[in-house]
Amino acid sequence: MEPKIIRERLTADYDELPRQMQQAARYVLDHPADIPLLSMRRQAKEAGVQPATMTRLAKRVGFDGYEAIRDIYAAALRDPVPQTFTAKGGAQ
Repeated sequence: MEPKIIRERLTADYDELPRQMQQAARYVLDHPADIPLLSMRRQAKEAGVQPATMTRLAKRVGFDGYEAIRDIYAAALRDPVPQTFTAKGGAQ
């Protein structure tokens, strides 16, 4: 899964979210570079919500917890452009 999917889910559900979850979602949407680098508690503080709100947000959009979202953003940071087998072969 890619961060794009998370952004799409957050955007699609945004208007239906409670106010606190909207603040958390807005932080995730506005600060994608912070997601894999800052702790969930720090992100919650920056968003002006309780850490539990970040976890509830993640669960609301289909994840087991916020760590799953961080893992997806971290993977994208490590490999920003997923390459297909054909593309890798062409480079060689």
